[in-house]
Parts: sequence; C-alpha cells; structure tokens
Amino acid sequence: MNKILQYFSISLLVLTNGFSQNNVSTDRDALMTFYYETNGDNWSIPWDLSQNMAGWHGVQTNQEGRVVSLNLLGQNLVGNIPPQIGNLDQLTELFLDSNQLFGEIPKEVGNLVKLKYLYLNQNELTGELPIEIGNLTNLEYLGLESNNFSGIIPEFIGNFKSLTNLNISGNSFSGNLPLSLRNLIKLTRLKINNNKLASLPVGIESLNALEFIDASFNEIEGSLPLNFGNLSNLTHLNISHNKLTGKIPNSIGNCNKLRHIDFSYNSFVEEIPASIGSINPLIFIYLQHNNLSGNIPKEIENLVNLKRFYAFNNKLFGELSFVPNEGTEYAIAKNSFVFEDLENYLTLYPNSKISYSYQAYIDVVQTKNIDEGDSYTLKVDATTSQNNSYQWRKDGRNIIGENSLFLTFDAINPSDAGVYDCIINNSIVTDLTLIKNHFTIVVNGDYDNDGISSQFDRCPNTSVGSSVNCDGCAHAQLDDDGDGITNDLDQCPNTVSEQTVDINGCAQDQSLINLDREALMALYNSTNGQGWVRKWDLSKSIDNWRGIKLNEQGRVVSIYMRNNDLKGPLPPEIGNLTMLTSIDLLSNKIEKAIPKEMGQLSNLWNIELGHNRLIDGIPAELGNLKNLQFLRLTLNNLSGTIPVELSQIRCLKAIDLYNNKLTGSIPPELGNLKYLEYLFLSLNQLSKDLPLEISQLQRIRSLDLRGNQLTGTILPELSELPNLEYLNLSSNQLSGTIPSVLGSSPKLRSLQLSSNKLEGSIPSELGSLDKLELLVLTYNKLTGSIPKELGRLSNLKYLYLYGNQLTGTIPNELGALKKLKDLFLYKNQLEGSIPSTLNGLDSIDRINFSENLLTGIIPEQLGTLETLRTLTLDNNLLSGEVPETLTKLKNLSSLYLNNNQLEGALPLFEDSIESFKVDTNNFVFENIENTFFNQPDLVYSPQSNIGKSTTIEVNENQNFTFTITETTSENNIYQWRKNGTDIIGATTATYTITKMNTEDNGIYDCLIKNTVATKLTLQLNPITLVVNQALTTNDPFDVLDNTKTFEAYPNPLEKEDLIIHIPGIVSKTGIITIFNSLGGLIMNTSIDFNDKGILKLNTDLIPSGLYYIQVELPGVNYTTKIIKS
Repeated sequence: MNKILQYFSISLLVLTNGFSQNNVSTDRDALMTFYYETNGDNWSIPWDLSQNMAGWHGVQTNQEGRVVSLNLLGQNLVGNIPPQIGNLDQLTELFLDSNQLFGEIPKEVGNLVKLKYLYLNQNELTGELPIEIGNLTNLEYLGLESNNFSGIIPEFIGNFKSLTNLNISGNSFSGNLPLSLRNLIKLTRLKINNNKLASLPVGIESLNALEFIDASFNEIEGSLPLNFGNLSNLTHLNISHNKLTGKIPNSIGNCNKLRHIDFSYNSFVEEIPASIGSINPLIFIYLQHNNLSGNIPKEIENLVNLKRFYAFNNKLFGELSFVPNEGTEYAIAKNSFVFEDLENYLTLYPNSKISYSYQAYIDVVQTKNIDEGDSYTLKVDATTSQNNSYQWRKDGRNIIGENSLFLTFDAINPSDAGVYDCIINNSIVTDLTLIKNHFTIVVNGDYDNDGISSQFDRCPNTSVGSSVNCDGCAHAQLDDDGDGITNDLDQCPNTVSEQTVDINGCAQDQSLINLDREALMALYNSTNGQGWVRKWDLSKSIDNWRGIKLNEQGRVVSIYMRNNDLKGPLPPEIGNLTMLTSIDLLSNKIEKAIPKEMGQLSNLWNIELGHNRLIDGIPAELGNLKNLQFLRLTLNNLSGTIPVELSQIRCLKAIDLYNNKLTGSIPPELGNLKYLEYLFLSLNQLSKDLPLEISQLQRIRSLDLRGNQLTGTILPELSELPNLEYLNLSSNQLSGTIPSVLGSSPKLRSLQLSSNKLEGSIPSELGSLDKLELLVLTYNKLTGSIPKELGRLSNLKYLYLYGNQLTGTIPNELGALKKLKDLFLYKNQLEGSIPSTLNGLDSIDRINFSENLLTGIIPEQLGTLETLRTLTLDNNLLSGEVPETLTKLKNLSSLYLNNNQLEGALPLFEDSIESFKVDTNNFVFENIENTFFNQPDLVYSPQSNIGKSTTIEVNENQNFTFTITETTSENNIYQWRKNGTDIIGATTATYTITKMNTEDNGIYDCLIKNTVATKLTLQLNPITLVVNQALTTNDPFDVLDNTKTFEAYPNPLEKEDLIIHIPGIVSKTGIITIFNSLGGLIMNTSIDFNDKGILKLNTDLIPSGLYYIQVELPGVNYTTKIIKS
C-alpha cells in the first residue's frame, strides 16, 4: 500500500475509533496520522513505522503502552496538527517547539485533559485559541511563543489554576487581558511581550508568586496599580515599548528581589520614585524614552550591584546629587540638564561612567511676527554659567561677532526674517553642546502681491495680476463642480456629483460598469460578502467598493481583497470581467475548484489565490492566458498533475504552486518558458527525476523544489543557468554527490540541499560562490572535512552543515566570514578545539557546535562577538572554565554548555540570558551559588560525581577518616552512606570509623546537597573499604611451594564474571581454591582454561569481601588477591 493510501486509511480508522474507547492501537494510529500530516519522512529523525511506537524518537509510553509524552522539538515538522492528536488522551507532555507547523490548533487538543506541558513555540500557527483548550485544567506550562496567533486572550485562561509558566510572546494577540488571569495564583513566569495587547491584567498585583514579567512591545495603555509593590517575589520586570502613562508607583520599592527593571519607551511622568534606591539586588534600570521629570533621586547611590542606569530621552533636570558607583553606567542624554546641573558632579567624579551628551534644546520654540522697522532682542534664558560660551546662528549659519547672551535687532527689515538659534559650550562640561530652540522671526508682508496677507492666503502662489477671492485664490485654482478636477484642467465643468470621471473630468459609459457590477455581485454572494472583514456598500457605485480598481472607461481591472474572510467558491461569472488584469485573493477561505472560466480573462497578468482551500486540479484552460506573468496558488489543497498547458503561456515569469498535493513528474515542457524567473513547486508529492529541460530556463532566478519525492542525482547542468540565485532541492530523495561544478554558478546566493541521501565530501569549489548568502547541506551522509575554502564566502550569512558525518577540525578560515549570522555544525564527528579565529565573526547571531567530539577550552575570544545571541556547545568533551569574557556579550540570551567536562567558577551574566544550561559537567556548589542568585533559571543539575572511585585496604583495629575536599561550601548538607543506606549521624564533610573490624567492609559514598543550589545533589564516587583481619590460621598460601602470581580482573569485582589469565600454560586443566580473609574455604573445584590461557569464573554466589585465590596446575601454583564489592 503506498504511503498516501496508507495515510488516508489510518485517518479513517482514527476518526472511526474516535467514537470508541482510546487504547494503544488508537494511540499508534493517531501518531501515524500526525507523522504523515507533518511530512514525517523528512523529519530530522524520522520514525521507523515498522517498529513499536515506544521506540520512536520523542515518544514515551506508560506501563500500559499508552503515549504519555511526545517531544519533537526542532525536528523539521511541516504541516498542520491533525485533529487525531486529541485521541492521545493519556498525554501529559506535548513538545512541538521550533518546527514549521501551520494552520490552527485543532479543537481536539481540548481532549488532552491530563496535559501538564504544552509547548508550541516557534512555529507558524495561526488563528484564535480554540475554546476547548479551556478543558486543560492540569496545565502547568503553556508555551505559544513566536507564532501568528491572533484575537483576544480568552477568559478560559483562568481555568489553568496549576499554571506556573505562561508564554504567549511573539504573536498578534490583541485587546485586554481577561480578568480571570488573576486566578493563576501559582504563576511564576508571565511572557506576553511582542503582541498587540491593550492592558496589563487587572489585579496583576495579587499574583504574588510572580517572579518574571515581560510585557514589552505591546500597545498597553493606562497606569501601573499603586500597590504594584505587592509582587514581592519579582526578579525581572519588563514593560518597555508600550503606551503606559502616569507615575511609577512608589510601592515599586517593595519589590525587594528585583534585579532587572525596564520601563523604557512609554509615557511615564513625574519623578523617579526615591524608593527605587532601596531595591538592593537591582542590576539594571532602564527608564529611557519616557516623560519623566524632576531630579534623579540621590538614593540610587545605595544600589551597590547596579551595572546600568539608563534614563536618557526624558525631561529630567536639576543638579546631580548622587555618588556614582564604580563600574556603573549612567546614561542621561536627551533630557533637560544644563551645564549648571553637571559642572559640580564632573568636577567631583571625573572618572564616572556617565554619558550626558546631548541634551534637549533649551528654552521654547517660538515664532514671532515683527513689523518691519521694529526693534527686538533674543536671549538665552536656561543657562547662564560663567563657564559658558555662545554662538548665535541664523538659518544654521554662524552670525559673526554675536557671542553673548543676547542678540539685538535695532530695526527689523525683510532680510532679517529667518530661524535663529544659539550654540552654547562650557569649559567644564566639555562633551556637551546646548542649543537654544528655534526662534523664527517673520517680517510681516504680502509675498505674492495679491492683496491678501501671507498668514491668511490659502493660495500663496497665485500668478501675478490674477483676480483672487477673499482666500487669495484665483478662479483657475478652484473646483466648481466638485469632481476632483480643478477648473483649469476640467473639460466637463458641469459634471453631476457622484459620477465617475476620467482625468479630464468627464463621465464614463455606465452600461459597461453594470456588466462588471453583476460579476462582482456574484463574487460577493458566492463568498459570503456579508461576513467579509471589509464589506462593500452595495448602495454605492463600484468605484467605492474596497479593493476594486477601474480603468479610464470604468471597467474593473483589479481585484485586491487579501485577508478579507471570503468563504465559498469563486463563481463562474468571474470569467466575465474581461478587462481584469490582476486578481489577488490571498489568505481567505475560498473553497472548491478554480473555475475554468478564468481561462477567458485574456488580459490577466496576475493571479494570486494562495492561502485558501481550493481543491481539485489546476484547470488546463489557464494555458489560454497569453498575457499571464504571475501564477500563485500556494497553500491550497490542489491535486493532480501540473498541466502541461502552462508551458504555452510564453510570458510567464513566476509559477508558485508551493504546498499543495500535486503529484506526478515535473513536465519537461516547462523548460520552454524562456521568460520564467521563479519556479516554486515545493511541499507537494512530485516524483521521478528532475527533467534535464529545466536547465534551459536561462532567466530562472529561483528554483524551489524542496519537500517532494524527487529521485536521481543533482543535475550538473544547473550550474549553467546564468541568472540562478536561489536553488532549493532539500527534503527529497536525491542521491549521489554534490556536483563540484555548482561552484561556478555566477549569481548563486542560496544553495539548499538538506535532507536527501547525498554522499561524499563537500566540494571545495563551493568556496568560489562569492555571492552566496545561505548554504544548507544538513541531514545527508556527507563525509570528510569541512573545506577551508568556505572561508572565502565573503557574503555568507547562514552556514548549516549539521546532521552529517563530517570529521576533522573546524577550519580557522571560517573566522573570516564577516557577514555570517548562523554557524551550525552540530551532530557531526568534528574533533579538535574551537578556533579562536572565530572572533572575526562580526555579525554572528547563533553558533551551534553541539553533539561533536570537540576538546580543549572555550576560547575567551568568543567574548568579543557583540552580536551573538545563542551559543550552543553541549555534548562535547570541552574542559576548563567558562571564560569571564562571555559576560561582555550583552545580546546573549541562550547559552548551552551542558554535557561536557567543564569546571571552575561560573561567571556572572546579565538577566538577558533566558536559557542557561551547565548540567552534566564537573561543577560543584561553590561554582554555582553566586551565579544562581542572579540566574534563577540556570539548569545546573545533575553534575558528574566528585572524587575518584577507589578501593582502600586497611588493617583491623585501625581508625580511618573519609574526607570530602572537592566542595566545602558553608551551605552544604552531607549524608554519608554505606552500601546505599544512610549512616545515622554522619552528616559532616568528614566521617571517621574507629577500631575497624570486618563488619565495616563495604562501599561508602556521600550525598551532598546545598541550601542555595537546591536542585542539585552531588555524589561522592564509591569508595570500597576492605578491613584485613589478622588471620586465625596461617596464610592459606604459606604452605604452597613453587608459587607464582597471576592476573585476575576486574579487580575490584562487582557483578561481572571474574577473568583469570595465565599466559603460556602447558596444561589447561587444574584446580581453583578460594579462601576468605579469615582463611575460610569458599570454593574448591576443577577448571579448564582455553587455548589462550583464559578462564571465566561466575562469582554471583560469592559475597562482598577480600578473597585469596589459588590456581593449582601440574608442578606449579598461582596465587592472587581480589576484592568483591
């Protein structure tokens, strides 16, 4: 059964079973439907559908075999979430982040009532949240970040009373947040930034579990509640880039755990509350771009942890009185400070890190009408320091000799008219120049000599000698018949109002307009015009209908109604709009087939019907549209083959059939379209080889065939396309090697060949593509090293080579890629160290080297990459400390260093890091405690065991002390254990056993916890203690003659078989005897060695302890000691 038939069979089965009790079978069917709906064969790690679903990547099942967790984060899922997902009714975790899912969330998700974690971040999902999601009352984490959701936040959000983390940032949600949000009393993190929300939640101050709020980049209005300070657990508060007004409440001082405040880009007024100076943990204060006034409070000098105080672009004024903290940045430019406010401060604290230039213009903007001959004096009022110097200007040019507080005119004349200001400098505050605001002098007069003063003249450019009315306008400048054509251009001056006129002011033939009107009415009625977002007023003429354009004869030439909620089929009458040149109905809900009558629209040059619900085939009649240049039918459900008739449209420049259900092969006849520049056939079900004729498209600029089932090899002839800029053949079944001749494509800017079956090495010739900006070769079977020649790609912005079998080191030459933004080399077998030359990546945004075999230290030079946002180095063999220089990366938001061999103190990062992972390294509590105070979301557990596994052999009656030296923090809590059981009272860093005897034999370790880093438990590696008791008899080996030692391993022995190796023995048969430490006989039995002198001995029945082993062979005895742990 082919995959498509199999998919429809599964879908039917799942829908049928939806009416019966769900079980393991329906779970599997639902997952298979999900697999096919999201292009599963092209996932990063596809499922083997022949295997048990418990073995599928990202799937976890319970003891009954039901699915309880589905984690497909970043797996290249493309498509809709099918409604069958609702059949997984035992699901508690659903992670679908970082994929390409689109469409709406199916309402059936509301059936997943056991769900605790729902993560759909970073997809392309749209629409409103279905009301059924309100059934998920067990939700603890809801992540919808970075999608295209819209509408209001529904009231049912208040049903999630266990919710601790709500993230809806990066969408288009609008309106007010619901009152029910105040029911979320367990909420600790609230991220609603980057939406169109109009208000903060009413009662937000009652959610006192909140630790993190980001409501930035919205349209939030109103003021902060006076008792905002009730949020006493808050550590991060960002409400920047909104429309908030009013005062910053004085109660903010009660938020005494805050480390990060961002109120910037709002309209807050009045003074900065002095109480802000009592929030001791504060590290960052951002108040810029508001309307704050008054003095900067002296109390900010108490904030000893403060690194940044940004208050520029406000209306602050007054002398600076606070004592600056060493290392704190103060930014107060663009306020209303004058020299007198700064002179004393800069004299006392010349080394303070303060930026104050420039400031707002001083004094007020004025315009003064002065009669010719009058006298007048201009003056600088706002600053009069004796350290000032002045320079008056007119129209931006210095007035020579005018260098005092005053500028005096004895008798104004017309040449004095202009814009005046004054430049003021100061000998102490040398980095600041103040400018007196513009003072415009208007010398009263009549400039066009029409008898009307310029201040009342509506037509100031009347020709000399023209007769004017009381407004100063001549008759030729008026429009007497109100048709929009002035009298001097109107050839039909008596047109009746509301008639459509041409550029000469004359009415058109109404009968032709009526013909088009009937066709438009058919479109209106067929697509539920009453429900459109932008409806037509049918009582008016069609030239008033939104989205309709007419030509000079009043005929319809353009229909533009994107995102207008058209529902229903296109009517056949649309074929009567014979003058139509363009139809654009993108992003609606148009259904059924494309009417074949569209083939009659011979003037049509643009068809845009993408993002609808069209079905069936593409009409062959479209081949009649000889003038068509653009055909865009993306994101529909079109099926069948690509009509060969499209090759008859010789003027076609663009064919875009992306994301449909088209099948068959690509017609070779398309190679005849000599004007074609864009061919987008991606995400269909096209098969067979790429036709050679495609290489005849000499004007082609973009060729996108990704996400099909194309086979064969990559055509070397594609390199001969002189204008090719974008080539995407990803997610097909192409095999063979990458043709080296692709390196000769003269204009190639984007090359994407990911998720195929390509083998061999990366051609070094690709380094010659000097215009290349994007190179994607991920998830193939490429081997060999990364060519150093790629370092010559001076325009490269994105380099993705992950998911291959590349070996060797990371080339130093990659550091020359000055424009590179993404460098992704993860999931390979790269070795060696991270090159320090990467500090040359001046534009880098993300680096991902995870899941390789990299060794050495993290280069401190990475700390110079100012643009870096994400650094991912996990799952390597890196060692040493995390370099302090990384703290200089002000844009760094994600740092993944987990699963390495790192150690030492962790540097202190800013709050800007949202995701920071250092787990599974060699860190101890002292390394983590200080960082944890500033980074509560730090993932630091587990860590590697401390100490070395060892065996200690001591004599009876001795004293022995176990000591932990690897971690000695005063916040540590210790618990020593013997054989996995707690030793009562052994709760310090040392544990002493006095007068030991054989009962003290065993395996000892220690569990260490910490009162600050509470999520981590360190474990001391096991120490095996063996107490030798003085033998009550002679050593059992004392009586043996001709004794030799032999090798036995492993030693200490756990549950493995004991391997005895005596090389070079002549006889293979002998006797083995085992004694305990007291001389008691444990075993005596015959043995046989193999040809290599090796014997495996099962020791399951031998308890822990010290043992003596004798092997007796003819003429010789062999002895040794072992420990069984």
